[in-house]
This record gives sequence, structure tokens and C-alpha cells, in this order.
Amino acid sequence: MTFLVAAAADAGLPFIAVTFNYRSSIWGFLGGRQVSGSANDNVGLYDQRMVLRWVQDNISGFGGDPQKVTIWGGSSGADDVGFHLTARDTTDGSLRLFRAAILQSGSPVSTTNTHGEGFLEDIYQEIASTTGCVDSDDDSLDCLRTLPFEELNQAFQKDSDPDGVRLFRSSFPTLDGHLIPGFASLRLKASQHAQGSTWISDRVTDWSSFRNYLVVDKKYPAHVVDRLMSHYTARETQPDDLLQPPIKSISSRIDFERIERLSGDLEINAADRLLCERFSLSAGCYTYRFDAPTPSANDPRLGVLHGAEIGPLFQNTAGLGFDQNPFSNQEPGYLKMSRMMGIAWAGFIAELDPNRGLSEFNLSWPLYSLGRKESMIFDSSECRVERESDQRTRALDYINGIQHTLMLR
Repeated sequence: MTFLVAAAADAGLPFIAVTFNYRSSIWGFLGGRQVSGSANDNVGLYDQRMVLRWVQDNISGFGGDPQKVTIWGGSSGADDVGFHLTARDTTDGSLRLFRAAILQSGSPVSTTNTHGEGFLEDIYQEIASTTGCVDSDDDSLDCLRTLPFEELNQAFQKDSDPDGVRLFRSSFPTLDGHLIPGFASLRLKASQHAQGSTWISDRVTDWSSFRNYLVVDKKYPAHVVDRLMSHYTARETQPDDLLQPPIKSISSRIDFERIERLSGDLEINAADRLLCERFSLSAGCYTYRFDAPTPSANDPRLGVLHGAEIGPLFQNTAGLGFDQNPFSNQEPGYLKMSRMMGIAWAGFIAELDPNRGLSEFNLSWPLYSLGRKESMIFDSSECRVERESDQRTRALDYINGIQHTLMLR
């Protein structure tokens, strides 16, 4: 964050950054019958709310303005920012906790647990049984609280979770009826909010096995999957080259591109579109796509991986913390693109407008609107504005139409 704060100040768009930790996985999002109704749901999100309250109480002592707070997160952090946007209330008593939000590769339209699911209860009971807390004379939740970190961690991270499913599902918030009163997709559609390749399973080998994965593993109804997949036709003008070696477990280039497009839309793009559609009607929304691959990618054919924007966005030209500097061996436009992103983010944080400071680049980032669904494309060869195609709109609209009924989001 230091590099970006310095670059923003040099551009005349200074801001103060506050970073923090919060409880995650079972420490922040433990579920089950013992947790339900005990005011212990979603404590990871309440950790974040506490930080927002701290900022309101203290940021003026550092020269900041408590009325100009922007909350910002990436990946699961972006999901959490989205949950705060669609929470029952974005204030805390008389305090307005934030005025704007930045979400990178995530949204509130994310997997959300419910207490009625056996999955969460099974995890809770397994941990309680392994640690002996299930036989405690006192409340088993209180018993778990007394355990040393190492013992609780060992009970959770057993060898029975080779694919990380337990860890994955235990990191999502729960519908608690308070902070998260309902599925975010429904709350967005009701205006109840504050005014790619990474997700392809190794078990998928071709287009037909991808259908099987969606029906059997993801448990989507077959007729829904068939209709969804009909929106992703093969590009007939491109030969079906054999991928050597295969990408993940896929050998057909055409199949890989179709699967990649559908997976990205299911996991990120449709939710991004729904969020901007709803906020464009009230507060305004800017959306973007990052199209510059990094040299650290294990397989360049995978394109731009999740998190690839972190280095250039934060102006980390030295590559500190990276195994390979994302700026190494890049084309000249990469550094220019990085500066554009940093100034745009700083402009939005400081003045709610990413175009402040971008005059030197002769490019304007338009607000998203229902009439012109435009995104900024950050690419090291050419940063530009693109309008969404009609074919893509139909696919994204269909996904968003079934999110709350079939995908528990």
C-alpha cells in the first residue's frame, strides 16, 4: 500500500490507507446449530465493522475525513465489501461507516451458507467430537473457545479434506437475519443496498464433462445447465487446435475457451454486472477488466490469472513480496498502464471520480449505465473502453436471473 499512497500523493490525490486483519475460516465464520442464535455468526464481518467504527472515531487524528471513507477489498475481501454494501444497515448508530466501495474480483453475489445446511453442522460436530468438546458438561461452543489455537487448528485441518472443500465452504458468511438478512442477489434487485480460468476444475476434460461437473458436482438442474451452456457457442472461425500439453485436463482449444468464458461469468462477471446495474440507478458504478498477463503465470496459455492486477495497481515496480517481479520483461506500456490504474483508484478514493488525474492519458473512464454497458480495459498494449456485446448480455442476464433460486447466492 505504501507505493500507491506515495504515487497518489505525488499526483495531487492524497489519501490515508488503513489495513487490518480479521478472523477467517472457522475462526470468523463457524456455523451450526450451536452458533445460530448465539450472536456468533459472521464474526469475521463484525471484525471489519469494528475497524470501520475505529476509523470513524480516530481517522481525523491522522488528518483524515471520516465522511470520506472508501472500503476496498480483493477476491474474498471484495466479497466481504459486497456484504457490507448489502447489509441490513451501512450505518452504526448515527455514524455512516463509508461513502464508497471498491471491489476487485469479487461481489456479494457469492456462496452464502445457511444454518439449515447439514454441511456446516457436520463440520461443527466433527470438530467438537475430535476435540472432546461434544461431551463437555458446558456449552460445546464455550469449550471450543478454551482450546489452544494449535489443537483447534489441527482438528479442523484434517486429512479428510484433500481438495480443500471444508476450508472453502467454512470461509463464507451465513444468512444470520441481522447483518446478512437475505441473499445478496435478491437484495440488490430490490435496491436494498447502500445508496475465468482460475475456477476450472481439474476434473473437467471437455465440454461434455463440464456439463457433468455442473450437474453432479455443483448440483445445478440439468435443464438449467443445458440452457446456460447454449449461450456459449464455439467460435467456428477458429480451428480446434490440440493443446499440447493440455491446459489443466483439457486438450481442445475450442472447449477450453468455452469453458473458460462460462466459468468466469458464473464466478465473477455476472455478479459484477448485477452489482453495477443496480448501483448505476442510484449511486453510480465504474467497472473494469484487467487484461495484462504477468510473467509469474505457470502456463501463459491460461491468460490473466486471479490477482494479476495486484502488482501494477499498487505500483510495486520493485516486485517486493513476489517470487517473480510482475514488471519484469513486460512491454513498455505495462508501466504506463500501472500508473493509469494507480491514479484512477486514487481519484475515486479522494474525489469519487477515477478520471481525476487521468488527463495526461487522454482517456476517460465512463460511468456504467443500462443504456451503455461499458467497461475500462486495462491492457499493457492499449487501455481502452469497451462496450458489452449483445451475446454476452444474454448469458449474463440468464445467470443473474437464476442466482437466488438455484445457486444459493
